[in-house]
Amino acid sequence: MTTDALSPAKRALLERRLRRRTAPVATIPARPDGEAPQLSFAQERLWFLEQLTPGSGAYTIPVVLRVRGPLDRAALRTALCGVVARHEPLRSRFTDAGDGRPVLTVDPPVAAAALELDLEEVAEEHAQARVEAHVTPPFDLAAGPLVRPLLLRLGAEDHLFVLAIHHVVTDGWSMDLFLDELTAHYDAAVTGVPAELPALPVRYRDYAAWQRARTDGPEKEADLAYWRGAVAGLEPLDLPTDHPRPPRQTFRGAEYTLDLGAPVRTGVTRLADAHGATPYMVLLAGVHALLGRYSGQADFAVGSPVAGRTQAELEKLIGLFVNTLTLRASLGGDPTFAELVRRTRETCLDAFAHQELPFEQLVQALNVPRDVSRSPLFQVLFAVQNYAEHSGRAPVGTVLEHWSAPVVATRFDLEIYVRDDPAGHLWATFVYNTDLFRPDTVERLAGHLRRLLEAGLHDPDRPVGDIALTTPDERVARTGPPVEVAPDATLPSLIAESVRRRPAAVAVTFSGQDLTYAELDARSAALADRLRGLGIGPGHLVAICAERSLELVVALYAVLRVGAAYVPLDPEYPVRRLEFMLADSGASIVLTQRRFASLLPSQRQIHLDDATDDDVRPDVVGGGPEPGPRPTDPAYVIYTSGSTGRPKGVPNTHRGIVNRLDWMQRTYRLGDDDVVLQKTPASFDVSVWEFFWPLLAGARLVLAEPGGHKDAEYLRDLVRTEGVTTLHFVPSMLAMFLDADGVTGCASLRRVICSGEELPVDLARRCLALLPAELHNLYGPTEAAIDVTAWHCGADALEGLPRVPIGAPIQNLTLYVLDDRLRPVPVGLPGQLYLAGVGLATGYLNRPALTAERFGPDPFGPPGSRMYATGDLARWRPDGTVDFLGRIDSQVKLRGLRIEPGEIEAELRRQPGVREAAVVVREDHPGDKRLVAYLVAPGGVDDAALRTALRGALPDHFVPAAYVELPALPLTPSGKLDRRALPAPVVRRDASTALVEPRTDTERLIAGLWSELLGVDTLGIDDDFFDLGGHSLIATQVAARLRRVAAGGVSVLDLFAYRTIRELAAFVEQPARARGPRRLLNELTRPVPADQRVATLVCVPYGGGSAVVYQPLADALPAGWSLYSVAIPGQDIGLREDPLPFDELAARCVTEVIERIEGPVVIYGHCGVGSSLAVETARRLEAAGRAVEAVYIGAVFPFARPTGRVSSLLSTIAGRERLLGNRVYENWLRSMGVDMAELDPAESDVIVANMRKASEIAEEYFTGLFAGGAAPLRAPIVSVVGNRDPQTEFYQERYREWHLLGPSASLVVLDEGGHFFLKYRAAELAEIVTTVHRTDEPLRDPEGGWSVTGRSTSGVAPRRTSGPEPSLRRFGTVAAAQLVSIVGSALSEFAIPLWIYTQTGSLVKFATFAVLGLVPGMLVAPFAGAVVDRYDRRRVMLIADAAAGGSQAVLLGLALTGRLGIGAIYVLLVTLSVALTFQRLAFASAVPQLVPKRYLGHANGVVQMSFGAGQFLVPLVAAGLLATIGLPGILLADVLSYGVGIAVLLFVRFPNTMAWVRRETFWQEVVGGWRYSLGAAGLRPVLLFFAVLNLFMTPLFLLLSPLVLSFSDLDAVARTSMAGGLGAVLGGLLMSVWGGPRHDRVRGMLLVVLGLALCSAVPGLRPSEWLVAVGAFGMSFGLTLANGVYTTVVQVKVPQRYHGRVFAVNTVIAFSTIPIGYAVVAPLGSALLEPLMAPDGALAGSVGALIGVGEGRGIALLFLLLAAAMVVQVLISLRRPSLARFDDRVPDAMPDDLIGAKALAEKKKERRR
Repeated sequence: MTTDALSPAKRALLERRLRRRTAPVATIPARPDGEAPQLSFAQERLWFLEQLTPGSGAYTIPVVLRVRGPLDRAALRTALCGVVARHEPLRSRFTDAGDGRPVLTVDPPVAAAALELDLEEVAEEHAQARVEAHVTPPFDLAAGPLVRPLLLRLGAEDHLFVLAIHHVVTDGWSMDLFLDELTAHYDAAVTGVPAELPALPVRYRDYAAWQRARTDGPEKEADLAYWRGAVAGLEPLDLPTDHPRPPRQTFRGAEYTLDLGAPVRTGVTRLADAHGATPYMVLLAGVHALLGRYSGQADFAVGSPVAGRTQAELEKLIGLFVNTLTLRASLGGDPTFAELVRRTRETCLDAFAHQELPFEQLVQALNVPRDVSRSPLFQVLFAVQNYAEHSGRAPVGTVLEHWSAPVVATRFDLEIYVRDDPAGHLWATFVYNTDLFRPDTVERLAGHLRRLLEAGLHDPDRPVGDIALTTPDERVARTGPPVEVAPDATLPSLIAESVRRRPAAVAVTFSGQDLTYAELDARSAALADRLRGLGIGPGHLVAICAERSLELVVALYAVLRVGAAYVPLDPEYPVRRLEFMLADSGASIVLTQRRFASLLPSQRQIHLDDATDDDVRPDVVGGGPEPGPRPTDPAYVIYTSGSTGRPKGVPNTHRGIVNRLDWMQRTYRLGDDDVVLQKTPASFDVSVWEFFWPLLAGARLVLAEPGGHKDAEYLRDLVRTEGVTTLHFVPSMLAMFLDADGVTGCASLRRVICSGEELPVDLARRCLALLPAELHNLYGPTEAAIDVTAWHCGADALEGLPRVPIGAPIQNLTLYVLDDRLRPVPVGLPGQLYLAGVGLATGYLNRPALTAERFGPDPFGPPGSRMYATGDLARWRPDGTVDFLGRIDSQVKLRGLRIEPGEIEAELRRQPGVREAAVVVREDHPGDKRLVAYLVAPGGVDDAALRTALRGALPDHFVPAAYVELPALPLTPSGKLDRRALPAPVVRRDASTALVEPRTDTERLIAGLWSELLGVDTLGIDDDFFDLGGHSLIATQVAARLRRVAAGGVSVLDLFAYRTIRELAAFVEQPARARGPRRLLNELTRPVPADQRVATLVCVPYGGGSAVVYQPLADALPAGWSLYSVAIPGQDIGLREDPLPFDELAARCVTEVIERIEGPVVIYGHCGVGSSLAVETARRLEAAGRAVEAVYIGAVFPFARPTGRVSSLLSTIAGRERLLGNRVYENWLRSMGVDMAELDPAESDVIVANMRKASEIAEEYFTGLFAGGAAPLRAPIVSVVGNRDPQTEFYQERYREWHLLGPSASLVVLDEGGHFFLKYRAAELAEIVTTVHRTDEPLRDPEGGWSVTGRSTSGVAPRRTSGPEPSLRRFGTVAAAQLVSIVGSALSEFAIPLWIYTQTGSLVKFATFAVLGLVPGMLVAPFAGAVVDRYDRRRVMLIADAAAGGSQAVLLGLALTGRLGIGAIYVLLVTLSVALTFQRLAFASAVPQLVPKRYLGHANGVVQMSFGAGQFLVPLVAAGLLATIGLPGILLADVLSYGVGIAVLLFVRFPNTMAWVRRETFWQEVVGGWRYSLGAAGLRPVLLFFAVLNLFMTPLFLLLSPLVLSFSDLDAVARTSMAGGLGAVLGGLLMSVWGGPRHDRVRGMLLVVLGLALCSAVPGLRPSEWLVAVGAFGMSFGLTLANGVYTTVVQVKVPQRYHGRVFAVNTVIAFSTIPIGYAVVAPLGSALLEPLMAPDGALAGSVGALIGVGEGRGIALLFLLLAAAMVVQVLISLRRPSLARFDDRVPDAMPDDLIGAKALAEKKKERRR
């Protein structure tokens, strides 16, 4: 690895990377001669490796040179001694000090004189063998010497100079120096002229001491920090091997060299120049790509050596300086070859800049897990050699030629060396471990490297994954022998041939009973006749539910004879499964045995065991033809387990099964004397050949007794008794059979067939050793006719195999091994196994979608042909057979390492006392996968002893974490291991973790918390929080309690990062400033190996939400998915962080995604903050060239601020966000599940402030996108909303607003989902985000939880009727006109009652007006709401405006003609009240229709502000107008205002967009609200309190105006009314800023009402306008506050979805009490008290002396009395626990989405019923 080929520009770039190295470096100081020399780090590591594997020869460096010409042996020996004397390492020895540490001894220079140079004569043809014999013996590091020369004479002037030297004293650079100096010394010895060699500035011992002195310091820490990050999460490269990986690493090696060619060299140079790289980087990119294809991994590392001579003094020194860099591959996202080169270049440059950290120190610092089966960090070494051949001058008088040094050892799985030659060719040498790979495998791998480089260099912009490694002449498939099978053959026709051929022979034997072929034919014929009589024939399905018996065989044959297909039902299955299979198949007839009749539904049953001899048809054996099936008809339908738990029926045809049995007979040749044992339940496809192969061949079929297939001893005896020659086992049962005593006595056995599970090699060998039979391993899924491949297991063939092959395809079947692009993979590479040919099933019964998914078109076969995707991972072997590698979707891996359970099981079975073993990977807690061994050991076993034994034979990661002893392994009815029945191991603290007691106060504090919260008494500081049962909720509690201790804060995420007490305590004790910047992306899933990773989900939380809110989603993701959650600074509980600017936040997210995440990326953002950051991150990733698969947006649509001059001004004025206090948001956060109760107020304020700022930024962000246009996203956008979320109303059309960002938008709706569904709907959300974007199908949850309800492509208009588009101008026009008309009505409503009172002086008539103006509208409101929801709102508004305007016009006419009377006013007032109700409801619901919905919040704010301002100003204006223009003038203004409203409605069309519609009718809300309120005992007292309060309070608001008029005029009424309005405004403002009390809300509400009561008394104290105004202000202020606090009570105590219902109940209470207050209490109370307060009244002298007497003072006294009543009510309530302690007695509401989840569960139950 050199920089010689760097251009000036590239060299400058590298120099910038190395800038920190360019400062002057201190000279290496010389050490005193008397000081003991030290080993360098590299020498120390090699010494330790030599102790681990003594005698391996792995670290011997061989050098062989052919020397032609006269050679002076003595001079050569002198030269050798000179070189050795000059360089200390060549005179070094390494001994053990006795304590396991090495000691370096450097012999004096004179010792070099003892070096011998033997000379041997050898023929050239034997020279290589002699060379190998010389370099192979290991060195003794303690005895030395470590340089071993040899001179071989091939001829008079033809020699081989052979040098073996240990790597511990040299490296590649040093060998060039060695040979140069050897030549110089030789020339000096021959010529007598001293060699001119410069003095060495330092010795190797000086370098070693200098290196060790530099182990501390900032540069070393910086290097170590870089490498920690560079290799974090690195997984071993797992290349498929030809032999099992030995438990301990071996070093036997061989080599293969390939000419890559001159064009490759030219292309490498050209591509390197074009991308600012070196040829080395281009070649490394090619090696990474090749290894990725072979391993299926995108994330692994390759080692690469660097010279390690960073100081000038070292350049001429011989010794071990080389360092090895770990260069990580970056194949994620399927880059182009050019992009891969760019990535590799960046990796290399960064690594070069940190190359000084010794590899040995890195391994030690990382504490890499021990795995003695492979090298640490990387398993493949790559280097470009520029010292492969000695290119210096030859010794005087000679010519040097290259002679290939033998390769007998390797230190890695594979080493790849590339060099060029003078002819311009590149050569690649592959040194490989012969215990892992065969020569032909490495030869193929080398050829694939050449093909990959050729293709990548030819088209660098082509994705690496698109490069085909196969050549056109390589076969894409393997097809079994083409055999012509009778085209009309069916199972019954072939059995009929046996009947005709051997009628008297025994066909079936069961429990001592026999059926001859003739008897079988007769009985089955009779049953077939009966079935035909019931209408059964071709195309029908007949269910058979029977145990093994003669009747079962008769039934199977009979069903086939009539042309129907049989559906086997296992009587051992649960009744529900049987019911499902019957219902799904549609079988109308069930053939069964009477004892099983009760298990089955009411389909028509035929009891097979009721048959008698009379049921035998007296036909002549082999008689005339009878109607039967066609070859294309199904013969059977067998149900196989589905991945969703729903079984799938698989029909297989007669043609397929006949082909399969024809192959079996041609291959294994059953004779008349053969006996086949049938023991597999009929519900498994193996039973098909067991039943029918012997009957087709004329052999005898022996049936095992029911249940006997699980009993090994019974089977042994049956084989012996019946002389069984052929039987089948699944491997699990075969192991049990072989364990049976006396199994070797089964002498009759000729064939054992294995299938159904992977056959372990050791079990196959054991079978061959114990049984006299052949062993055949077959493979086939239920979706084909039984088996599709076969392999004969011979003892010799099994030798050295890591697994038993499944073999080659049978006749007329084709196999493909394809990659994810459906391209054939070369021999040796893994891919998915596909099947084609006559054996395929017809599909899945009644499952067309699944059939289409798994049975696709065969791209390699003839038109119309199909192939089946097995889901199995396989690879071709060189001999054309197939290796089964496991399931693609359930690869067994732990911590990134592939596990071979069969290998572990074999080793367990070798242990004393272990009779049987099964090893599985369990995940009893999400994300916590553990290897568990289940043992059958009658005498018991010692777990510790087992672990010790396994560690001696297996890699550490193969050693199970838990051991469970069982009396027997559970088996399924088919004899397979029943993994579901394996019990979970008992969870306890890991005994293998040393119990280290807490040592510091912080450790003891944390241990106490964990013990309390986890319920574990004894804890050690190295125990893992999550292994002990911790989860995110408990982590939140731990963080909340610890943050007061930690100066820098502790977040929940910190518990995920620091999982042990030791780690967490160290973090807690660390000051914040010392922690460095925190990462934004936090991985919440367990690390997913690169070769298993499907995609990575990057999630952005909602405002105020911690990154941990996505933990439930992370736990619910399917295998292969990773989840990274963004921790937005300022939103993490317990951390005080400054928020980041939005652009910086997005930039950092993008940077971390690019740097840390490989492979496909899906982004999810929730709510406003989450959506904006998710969108911007996706945009920037795409701009950076990183593909994003999809962007999911949850619970929000784009929202923006109006940008027009007028609309923006109005929106700003109307905006309340700036006025809202943090308490409002705190309540909101608590309602969505953020636990704020544990936070200090200051911490809470910081989080809320940051969240609010982020929300503002989000709105600005979307506003900018709408205003300036956005570069479209290529990724599809998917909206996920809950149908009960008020924030995402109108979702049916709003999801199309995402076309702002991209061409594809989809909508997913969660039934019963609310706004914060992340936690309680995580499983459904996981299914959504992993599936919806990958198909255009209308997906839905089968149980109704969610569905895709919309998909839209920009440019394709949604289907809707024509109409104008919503706009702010249209909305503003209609809103202004409606405001004018409503203000006109308000003027009339204010003026008319005052006119009535001034004209009549009657308080009763005044109150009657108030009641009639209120009650009709209240009563008609439910009906009006229904009308508005169902009809055109514009038309409703027109009619309502016309009715209201018309009523006012009639009043105006009566007033102008002098005929206006009280009765007419009352009648017309009812009309006006009803009309106004319709008008206001229609307008409010039309606002979303008129305005672009992204501005809806602002539009509603403007409406509320405008109407509120109108109501505030109306009293002042109305009173003035009444005094100046009188009532007729006001009525005229009112009529004109309606004219304006009607005119606008006539001329302005409404858009055909969605308007607001009630989710429930008013009365449904009321009924539901009463049910909820009555069911929640705590809420009833609050509602009762308000009902009583209304009776006292409402009359006072009515009586304010009469009270003022009793001593003043209309102007005073206007002013006091304005004071009341001002009180309401300021009360609302205060509530917005305050947000209500944090605790004891109901108590706070009662105190507010107490204040309201006291203010209510003020107007009655004196006949003073000022006092009335103060009282009116206080009353309105208090009432607004009381309502606000009550609203917070509802928010916190009532689930969100029930808020409307509870408020509807409040409305009903108002309906019932306000009219009483208006019509009864006010007039009656005034009438009673007015006389008493007259100047001569009874109370004139007492109360009158205080508050005055005369007109209106009775009303004043009523104020005092009602105020006193309210005070008494409040004081009583404060003493009632149901109200005073309401907040303590009534729990906070369950999260809304938890309510939704429960409601959905109830719905699902109803559907199942």
